[in-house]
Amino acid sequence: MLSANITADLTVASNWTKSSSSVFKKTSTVFGPGHNSFVKSPDGTEDWIVYHANDGSGQGCSDQRTTRIQKITWNGDTPVFGSPVSPLTAVTRPSGEGTGDIFYRIRNRNSSKVLAVLNASTDNGANILQWTYNGSGDQRWALDSVAGGYFKLRASHSGKLAEVSGKSTADGGDIVQYQDNGGTNQQWSFVSTNNQYYEIKNRNSGKLMDVVNGGTADGVDVRQWTDLNNTIQQWIIERVN
Repeated sequence: MLSANITADLTVASNWTKSSSSVFKKTSTVFGPGHNSFVKSPDGTEDWIVYHANDGSGQGCSDQRTTRIQKITWNGDTPVFGSPVSPLTAVTRPSGEGTGDIFYRIRNRNSSKVLAVLNASTDNGANILQWTYNGSGDQRWALDSVAGGYFKLRASHSGKLAEVSGKSTADGGDIVQYQDNGGTNQQWSFVSTNNQYYEIKNRNSGKLMDVVNGGTADGVDVRQWTDLNNTIQQWIIERVN
């Protein structure tokens, strides 16, 4: 961190002092924190650092690198960053943001339809497909973090998770909802496509969430498939509460 007296000529390099060590650095559970930015809480009373990091050493800029936030404090006019925390550590949400789960709609780039559970069923094994967004609970998903940069997709209406049925690793493996059983077929990573969209990759199979044959109609099935590098496998994650 560089600091200078507020009255100094900031264009003169010698007026700046550099801290002797990193002010926000890796821990035993968080590696490579970097690319920081800073924001206010919704009510303007808190300052937050936004950054990305890994859960393990040697991961580099891989699919497991995730975005994280935490609050910073101040000692006079000097920011106190603290240490980066694991994504499995509960962090009190920014002041003014409210409480309870945060839900998202997951919208396909090709069709503009969203991920939904057939007939809003609460049953294990109920099919997941695409549908026009109408705000119902079966179209709203919480993202629950698990170790390694993965997430569980939890349906608002049922509390059940999106999984690849039968732990299939084959192209065409169906995606359904099922109660949480800790399986890696219920865990997903979000791989940026260098725009606002993401590929959603299953941890167990390494295959992507895909709309069958690129259909754009309500009710077209959602499955897993090998990466085709096209828009039917790209999704935007939009907060709805």
